[in-house]
Amino acid sequence: MKKRFNRKLSVFGFLAIISIFVGIMCFTQAYAEPRVTLVGTILPLNEKGELNAFVLWNKAEKWNFEVTRGDSLDGGLSSVLEALNEITPPEIHIFGNKKAIDAFTKSAKVGKQFAIEGVLYVADGAMLVDSVKELKK
Repeated sequence: MKKRFNRKLSVFGFLAIISIFVGIMCFTQAYAEPRVTLVGTILPLNEKGELNAFVLWNKAEKWNFEVTRGDSLDGGLSSVLEALNEITPPEIHIFGNKKAIDAFTKSAKVGKQFAIEGVLYVADGAMLVDSVKELKK
C-alpha cells in the first residue's frame, strides 16, 4: 500500500514539475522583447517633427529620427507605433551590431531615410540593432 502511495506521489510530483515548466515557458514567450523594424527619416536636431519623432543616440552622437512606419517581425506587437508612444522621454539608445551602427553614423544626414531592425526594449528606451539599411527615395 505504501509503495502504491509513493508511486502516485512521484507521478503527481512529475506532473507538477512539468506544468510549472510549461507555465514558465509560456510566460517568457508572452513577455519576450519584440523584434521590430523602424522606418524613418533623419530630421535636424532642433526640429521636433511629428508624434513619432525620437532622439536616437549612441555613445558618440544623437540624431532626431521621425518614425514613419514600424513593423513587428515576430508578431510580438500588434502596433509598434503604439509601443513607441510608451517610451518616455522619446529617446532610444541604439547599441549592438557595431558594424551596422558605424555605417549608420557615417551616412546619417538630414533628410535620409533608414530602416533599423532589431530588438526593441520599450521599458528601457533601448534598441539592440541587428541591421541598418539606407532607403533610397
